[in-house]
Amino acid sequence: MNPHKAEKKREILEAAVQVFAQTGYHNAKMAKIAEVAGVGAGSLYLYYRNKEDILEQISINLWEELTDKLDLLAERKDLTIAEKLDAQGDLLFDLFIHNADMATIFVTEYHQLIAQEKTVLFPYVQRFMKTTEYLLKEGQRSGIFNPSINPKVFVHFLFGGFRRLLFEWAQAPDELSLSDIRQDLKILVKRGISLG
Repeated sequence: MNPHKAEKKREILEAAVQVFAQTGYHNAKMAKIAEVAGVGAGSLYLYYRNKEDILEQISINLWEELTDKLDLLAERKDLTIAEKLDAQGDLLFDLFIHNADMATIFVTEYHQLIAQEKTVLFPYVQRFMKTTEYLLKEGQRSGIFNPSINPKVFVHFLFGGFRRLLFEWAQAPDELSLSDIRQDLKILVKRGISLG
């Protein structure tokens, strides 16, 4: 892809994140995205068909990054299963710690995309869930995690709690520190599933 075109697409996505976070996806206008991106409203359509196309691309980029990093983490031989699960939490928080707008979109707009099994995001979400389940099962097999915990329930509980806390932080970043949330959630998870 032409470097100029790739840069323009990136700028449009960044502008859309800002607009979607401020106005909500349903209230967002393509003209406003074009204005924030510094492109003409008509030329915006050269890059993306509509705002659904833009939201989908933002989502794909985020989930692709997350799942690729998680797969690499799961394959590492230098970390214990407990360390891998801990590092997975860091991966999630690191995606958002400097971008409250992306966090807002993740918790408010992605739900509708993730819930649709036919969406292009579904394979990424499934991959994320399966890898997390795998980490818990490995910990259970090795005797460090409680074998009574259903991995599927754990994954949905963990992800749901993360999304809710992320939403609270994105709405009031000065009142709730994402660093504190990160530490507390990691302690809760480790103590909740550990045998010792």
